[in-house]
Amino acid sequence: MTEASFAQSFALMGRPKNRRSPAPLGQRIDWVDYAKGLGIFLVVVGHGLGGLINAGILPAHSGFSFAVDYIYSFHMPLFFFLSGLFIRPSARRRFRSYLGNKAGVIVYPYFLWSLLGGTVQHFASQSNNPISWLDIAKMFYVPIDQYWYLYVIFCMYLLFWMAYRLSMGNLTILALTIMLYIGEVSGANITRWDVLHSLGAFLIYAGLGSVIAESALPAALSRTTRDSLLMIAIAGYGLIGAIAMMDELKQPILHPIAAIAGIFATMALAILLDRLKVFSAIAAWGRYSLEIFVAHTIFAAGFRIIVQKSLGYDSPWVHIVVGTAIGIYLPILLAVICARIGFPYLFTAGRAPRQPEQRAAAAAAAQ
Repeated sequence: MTEASFAQSFALMGRPKNRRSPAPLGQRIDWVDYAKGLGIFLVVVGHGLGGLINAGILPAHSGFSFAVDYIYSFHMPLFFFLSGLFIRPSARRRFRSYLGNKAGVIVYPYFLWSLLGGTVQHFASQSNNPISWLDIAKMFYVPIDQYWYLYVIFCMYLLFWMAYRLSMGNLTILALTIMLYIGEVSGANITRWDVLHSLGAFLIYAGLGSVIAESALPAALSRTTRDSLLMIAIAGYGLIGAIAMMDELKQPILHPIAAIAGIFATMALAILLDRLKVFSAIAAWGRYSLEIFVAHTIFAAGFRIIVQKSLGYDSPWVHIVVGTAIGIYLPILLAVICARIGFPYLFTAGRAPRQPEQRAAAAAAAQ
């Protein structure tokens, strides 16, 4: 998800020159592409499994349901954490430039794909979640489906920009996000606006990312041995499984523990994959994660409806494997075609570079 991909919020590109300062703008940190790629893979799989359960192809109470709970315990906190890593450099811009950039790479795809996705759902009578024209019209304040993330991340960017302009330090911001989280999980429902509830639930991870960005941890992990990185990943993912098996993922105290375990496990795994230079396709998913994020449900759900309803084929593994592949690669293909014909406006409001390295450089500059 360069900042020209997946809401442009996770696009740090560059290795730190020293232990305590974030990477300068315009450099690359390749492991971040791996982290984004792992995250967007989980998004596609999680949505796919949920859709198959709702469609009756998979049993509601099964290992697949457990897998959905497992994925949802940390995949969105991971994205907020990654955005937090690089939010301070982004917020150095003047407000007009800052707002214009975020509008082009977050607000624009939010409205465009909410309209496209909502229209498809409206006319797809066999969709799991049919919606009305009124639902589509309310996108200005009630996000549709997964597009809530774009809405919330834009609000987050505005809040962080204001916090930095008030000279708040990252530790102060983290403390405030912890207070917001406590307020959210306390049951004090002072508003019915889901966007504010999402901010309360997820800003804590962006705050954590902003603190980690200026700590020695990223550099320390980059120097960690391969075996140690693997053990960190196994331990983190294992801890999530242990908490999930106790059916405690939704507990206010244990949920952040599971989310943070998943964040650091994914961070360690991404660094390991980058160091070994293996599974480069995962990094490519990361570079095209905005495109995958906004379009994957249309393609994957369309495949499920055609195969199940029209062809009467209910093989779960065909739906899982092929549906996931379609959800990842058809949006990438669409993005490549748009780049080839010089029409980037299906995903962002600005003209996008065609080559991956140009996309990465533009994403870094967009921070």
